[in-house]
Formats: sequence, structure tokens, C-alpha cells
Amino acid sequence: MPFGQIGPALAMWRGSRGLTQIQLATACGIGRAQLSRYEAGKEMPKLPSLEKILVELDVAPEHFFRSLVQLIEIENTPLLPGRPVRLEARKIAAAFDQVLAGLGELRQVIERCVEQRPGSET
Repeated sequence: MPFGQIGPALAMWRGSRGLTQIQLATACGIGRAQLSRYEAGKEMPKLPSLEKILVELDVAPEHFFRSLVQLIEIENTPLLPGRPVRLEARKIAAAFDQVLAGLGELRQVIERCVEQRPGSET
């Protein structure tokens, strides 16, 4: 999956929502400079940060990644200047499905841990 394209896609979604980097970063509890590095593709956001950003942008993760695939597939143009994009939609879809499966498994583990805590109602 073209993980380096996630940042520019975040910038596109932020712009479509009419938010500045400062507004989005503040709402997510991250620094503006950090958000700038994510959007520039210089750093990859960790899953909790990406989830916070998508929540603030009011974009479901599934919609975000599927729109990223469609955007690249339809336009087939670089999201970063000077970087060619060579992607295969099937590979991206398979990687996305793996990410979703991993998130589902992680959610189940967390739910089991919460249920097993002393004093929790089962």
C-alpha cells in the first residue's frame, strides 16, 4: 500500500473540511508541526493519531482508504510532486482488507482485556 500517500490525502480531506492545520492539530491533541510532517509524507502517523485525525475530519477509516485508492486509480497522478505513482488496485485492496482485519482483531483483544478486569461486569 502506498503509505506515503496517506499524508497528502489527509491534507486533501482537511482542506475539503475547511480546517487549517492548527485547527485540526489542536482538535486532535497533536502539534501543528507534527501534522505538517504527516501531510507532507515525511512521517507516517501511528494508528491512534490517524484514528483521531479521521474522527475530527468526520471520515470513516474505510471511506478514507477506499477514497484514497479510487483517487489514485482514477487520476493516476502523483499526490507528491516529482513522485510517480505506480499502484495496482488489487494489491491496495488486499492490503486494506488486511488492515481492517488487524483492526478487528485488535478491537477484540481490547474488549476481552476490559471484560477480564477485576470489578468489571461481565
